[in-house]
Formats: sequence, structure tokens, C-alpha cells
Amino acid sequence: MPLRYENGKALIYLYRPEMLEKDLCDPLARKILEDCGYPESSPLGEIAWLRKRLHSCDSFPHEIGLFLGYPSCDVRGFIQHKECKCTGLWKVFESDEQQAQKHFRRCKHCIQAYLQRSQEGWSLSRLTVQPRKVSDKETVSGKGRIQYE
Repeated sequence: MPLRYENGKALIYLYRPEMLEKDLCDPLARKILEDCGYPESSPLGEIAWLRKRLHSCDSFPHEIGLFLGYPSCDVRGFIQHKECKCTGLWKVFESDEQQAQKHFRRCKHCIQAYLQRSQEGWSLSRLTVQPRKVSDKETVSGKGRIQYE
């Protein structure tokens, strides 16, 4: 889904509806969205609101991290300008630093694999994979995102 067009380029948002709904139903995520003016809605409605926010802001609105699967406590820490523990795919403020570093390493590996396959000519639909279990406590999505249960 295109979120924004600028200088002949499009910002495309790919997501898994079930995962996004789970992320946005988190009580802290709901509070952050409410504080940013989002009406309570379905994930699709919230994406529409995010598109409006992207058009009205010169930069990315801070809550975009919720739509990218970042832990809501770290999105809150970013918004509140708290002291950062470490930086990887996002800035870690309140999440467990060791778990985040482990997640960043896994994502780096996935990104490299996706870039290689993309350079080999794989289509976007072929690059999209179903989430799978890694262990009893973790699920990994096709984006390399780890869900801790």
C-alpha cells in the first residue's frame, strides 16, 4: 500500500494484517495512537490515518514505529526522548537490550538474504513468506521480525 509519494518516489508499506492488528491492540500502542490523535479504528483505518499524518508532517511521525513492529515501550521512549540503551533497527529505550540485540542480528541476516534474492530477480510476491515458529517462545515473520510470546 503506498503511504506517500515524493519526488517521483513512493513509500510502500507491506504488512501482515493479523500481526499489525495484534501490535496495534496492545494497550500501550493504543494509548500512543490515541495521544497522536488517531481515532479508534480497524488496522486499515489506522493505516489511512497514518497516511494523513505522513502527508501533514515533513518527517516521519514518531508513532510509525508501531506500524513497523517496534516494541510499543520503545516507541514511547522515543517520543518521550528517554535515554537510549542501544540502537539497531530502532532505538531501544525500555525493551530488554540483549533480546533486542539478538533480534537485530537475526534481522540483519534476513535483510542480507532478501537483498541477495532481490538482486537475483526474485519477485516481491516470491520474497513474501508466511510466519513460522522458531521455538516455543518465538515466531519469525517473513520480515525477519521476532515475536516474543
